[in-house]
Amino acid sequence: MAKRALTANDLTELVMYSDPQLTPDGDTYFFVETVMDKEKDEYRSHLFTQKVNSSADEKQTYGKQKDSHPRISPDGKQVVFQSDRSGVSQLWLMPADGGEAKQLTTFQYGAYSPEWSKDGKYLFFSAPLEKGDNVQHQKELTREERQKQKEEKSKQPMVIDRLNYKSDHSGFWMTNACRLSCTICRKIHTHN
Repeated sequence: MAKRALTANDLTELVMYSDPQLTPDGDTYFFVETVMDKEKDEYRSHLFTQKVNSSADEKQTYGKQKDSHPRISPDGKQVVFQSDRSGVSQLWLMPADGGEAKQLTTFQYGAYSPEWSKDGKYLFFSAPLEKGDNVQHQKELTREERQKQKEEKSKQPMVIDRLNYKSDHSGFWMTNACRLSCTICRKIHTHN
């Protein structure tokens, strides 16, 4: 095969692997595979597992969403992960050996970066909140509500009131909506 210069189209063919997470028994690991959906011009990511001593992997999540940040429970029976399958990134829980995922959070602006407590009874995660929000009474917006909110925001002038407005992952779009991000601890009811 002759050498040639890299093109922009070549970048859409890349498959990226990230965030390997070893199971407590050391036999298997979860990882994230990210690919470009050329038709929609956006990324898709799914969770996979692979035995440590094998070259074969097994896809654990499917669909047109972004699944990421898998974290395996200390007993190795469950995995929590972030997914935007409901419209905004929320936390989902599924059996580590495969099966249907169950939505755990319904925060208006999403939930991120889950971590298990050492005993596996609690999950710690971050969620952007508006000043005065009650953590116990969060409701995820419907697709229509999110679209309406986006249209209303696009009509308002953008005010940038901080120097590092792009270094917080949400950039200037969330500046007026989310005033703080907090770490939340939530007790988990396990699948038995």
